[in-house]
Amino acid sequence: MGFRPGDARDTYTSRMVPILVSLGPLSLYSFGAMLALAFLAASAVLTKGLRARGLDPEVAGPITMWAVIGGLVGSRLLSVFNDWSSFVNDPLGHLLTGAGFVFYGGLIGGIVAVSAWVVRRGLPWMVVADAVAPAVVLGQAIGRVGCQLAGDGDWGIPTALPW
Repeated sequence: MGFRPGDARDTYTSRMVPILVSLGPLSLYSFGAMLALAFLAASAVLTKGLRARGLDPEVAGPITMWAVIGGLVGSRLLSVFNDWSSFVNDPLGHLLTGAGFVFYGGLIGGIVAVSAWVVRRGLPWMVVADAVAPAVVLGQAIGRVGCQLAGDGDWGIPTALPW
């Protein structure tokens, strides 16, 4: 049984929850909530990973903070480069929108920011990177749930193929 074009997307988008709660002019968006949850969960995993490797688990907080800053900046920068014409037409609007976060830009920005902090503190970069890796994977998984809830198109395009 195949789908007619549009059927699959309509089914999925009807299940999306882009806004969790609205109180007057303020709204809590599902993607933002899941992004926050992703960083909190990743920080908890990082704390355990640092402790297991004999490093001070208290550095998980600053590492997470720099990952957030670098991740958001890198994500937005890659978004600008990916959609240059939109940025040129409305630079402020493009930068201040809640959409357009690009994972690879966030990953690169996070790596740069965290690496700079780790090197400045004299911590062993490879050991910290080893502790960070599971946290990044968990954060990415939780963030993908946020993408699904927001309905930003992670499901792909509808198809009429038999499988």
